Amino acid sequence: MVINKNVEFGFWDKIKYIVSDPNLFFERVKLEQGIKNSILMYDIVGAFFSVISYIFSFGLMSMMSGGYGGLGGFGFLYSALPFVILGIGLIMTFVYSGLIHALVIAFKGEGTYSSSYNVYAYSMVPYLILSVVPMVGFLAIIYSIILMIIGISKVHNISKGKAALACLLPAVLVIGLLIGLAIMIFSRGFF
Repeated sequence: MVINKNVEFGFWDKIKYIVSDPNLFFERVKLEQGIKNSILMYDIVGAFFSVISYIFSFGLMSMMSGGYGGLGGFGFLYSALPFVILGIGLIMTFVYSGLIHALVIAFKGEGTYSSSYNVYAYSMVPYLILSVVPMVGFLAIIYSIILMIIGISKVHNISKGKAALACLLPAVLVIGLLIGLAIMIFSRGFF
C-alpha cells in the first residue's frame, strides 16, 4: 500500500502506524510542526486509560475493603490519583524529551526540541494503552523505548546507537537521582 506523504495521519491512523510501521510513522512525524498533535494524543490516550485503570483498581479495592468507605476517608484523594499521575506524566514528557534533545544536540543531530517531544509523546502511547494490563504494561515500556530509539534516529538523522544513548541516558540519570534522593532521606533518619 502506498501512503501519500502529504496527507496527515488521523488519530486512529497514528495509533495503527506507530505499532505496525514505526519507520513510516516517524518519517511522517518528522514533518509535523509544533507539539499540539502529540500532546493532544498523549493527553487523550493517557486520560482514557487512566480512567480505565482507576475503574479496575477501585473495583478491586472496593471488593477487598468492603466498599468505598474502606478507603479510610481517602476516597476522594484516591479518585483524583489517576489525574495527578497523568499530570505528573505530562510534566515528565517535557523534562524527559528535553534531556533527550540535549543529548541529540551533543550527538550533532538535526531537528528541533518539538521533534524530540513528538517522538517521546507518540512513543509512550503504546505504553499508556497497555499499562492497564498487568505485567504486559510493564513490558510495554520496553517497546516504547524501542519506538523512541527508532523515532529519534529517524527524526534527528543520527545512528540508532546514538539514539539509544539519547533515550536511555536520561532514564539512568533519573533513576540515579531517585536512588541518591532515597539514600539521602534514609541516611538522615527521616524514616
